[in-house]
Amino acid sequence: MAKRKDAKGAKGRKPPSRSPLSKKLHAMRITYQEGGVFQLKITLMGVTPPIWRRILVEDCTLEDLHFIIQSVMGWGNDHLYCFEDGKREYKGTDPMGMRGEAETSDVDLSEVARMVNSKFHYTYDFGDDWLHELLVEAYGPPEEGRTYPACIAGMRACPPEDVGGVWGYRNLVELLKDPERDESDERLEWLGEYDPEAFDVDAVNRALSRTCGPDSLSDEEEEEDEEEEDEDDEGESDSSIT
Repeated sequence: MAKRKDAKGAKGRKPPSRSPLSKKLHAMRITYQEGGVFQLKITLMGVTPPIWRRILVEDCTLEDLHFIIQSVMGWGNDHLYCFEDGKREYKGTDPMGMRGEAETSDVDLSEVARMVNSKFHYTYDFGDDWLHELLVEAYGPPEEGRTYPACIAGMRACPPEDVGGVWGYRNLVELLKDPERDESDERLEWLGEYDPEAFDVDAVNRALSRTCGPDSLSDEEEEEDEEEEDEDDEGESDSSIT
C-alpha cells in the first residue's frame, strides 16, 4: 500500500494558504481609519513633458475632489466633468447648474480608492477632453499640525482653458518656443502672460485654501450669509427710526 503524503507535500513544503497574487492584493488593500489621509498623484494624460500634482486629502465626496483638482491644477471650473473608476462613470453638474444634482455628490473618494497603487480617472471639459489619471500612492494617519487638503509637489503649469485640448496645447508650446515668433500673433494676444514651465507649490496651496480651506463657503452658505447681512442691515435701519 502506498504511503499517504503528509501536508507539506513530497518536497517538504507546506502548500500556500493563498496565491502570491492574492497576497499582493491583500497587502495593497486600504484599511480605512477615522481622519485617514490619501496621497494622490494627479497626472494630465497625453502631455509631454508631464504636468502633475501630488496632493494629500482626507476622505471627501467626488464633488469636493473635483474642486480640489480644479484648484491644484489651475483650471477655471468652466466646463463639465466626470470621474470613472473602471466600473462606472460618475457625472458632475455643469458650472451653470443645468444638469441637476451631481452623482459625484453621493460618492466618496474611499468608494473608488480602495487600494494603494490603484488608479481612477477624471475628465474635465468634454470639448478639450482633458483626461487626468489619479494614482493612489499611499494612505495613512494625518500628520499633526498639517492642514488638509494640501498640495506637496508638482510640475509645470496647467494648459490655458479652451486652448483646444492636447493638440492645441502642443501647438501653443511650440509657438512659445519659437524665437522668431510674431509677437502680434492673435494667439499670443489671447494667451496673455503664460509660462508652461511655471509651478509654485505655495501659490497652489494659497489658492487651495481659498477654495477648500476652513474659511471657504459653499454657495448655499454664502447665500445664507448674504441674507443674514441683509436682515441685519434692515434691523439697523428700523432701529434708527424714531
